[in-house]
Amino acid sequence: MANTVEFWQQRWLDNQTGFHEGKVNAYLKKNIDYLSLAKNDTVFLPLCGKSYDILWLAGRGYNVIGVECSELAVKAFFSENNLQATTSDFLSEHGQFKVWQSGNITIYCGDFFALESSILTAVTAIFDRAALVALEQGMRQKYIQKLIQLCPTAKIVLVSLEYPQAEMGGPPFAVTEQEIQQLLKPHYAITRIENNDILTDNDKFKARGLTQLIEKVFTIFPK
Repeated sequence: MANTVEFWQQRWLDNQTGFHEGKVNAYLKKNIDYLSLAKNDTVFLPLCGKSYDILWLAGRGYNVIGVECSELAVKAFFSENNLQATTSDFLSEHGQFKVWQSGNITIYCGDFFALESSILTAVTAIFDRAALVALEQGMRQKYIQKLIQLCPTAKIVLVSLEYPQAEMGGPPFAVTEQEIQQLLKPHYAITRIENNDILTDNDKFKARGLTQLIEKVFTIFPK
């Protein structure tokens, strides 16, 4: 099941990482100003993999915290970017993490749902490109509730996908705008800032039988 840590660890072991974007996310670069970040602010990337977004944000002077369940992915991030990292162990109330740190980048290797808010108190912004859409519907409310518990005052930029779910089994899963509204209201102001048909440029999804694929981006700000 896509809800399990073991599922994603195996995907990395099997090199089934089509979800990894081999460049900095274009929506992040285009819409970063919505987050009103100042130098040394802290950005959180849940289920971060070895994303290039981490390095890009760090290069702009922000502190970056990621969480990733696959140690293979975390090792790859630091080695592929020629970063020397120190490692330490962190035991939360709900689980254990190996913590990798290099400069203003910190990645907690472990289960997102075992994180505790004490390590994320400095977070002012969250960028979610592939976390919410990685989860089956039954887990998405749990994920959002955990995210709010961890970072209740953080601004969020969220990327989602919409397609006829019956045409393709996820991940990535279809997460509609209506569902996002239901998950986050009434405590957040939600604004759609991007709405793009991306099926034409995605042969792999056409090959899986999709007839429609819409990518949307939202700003989600605490009221």
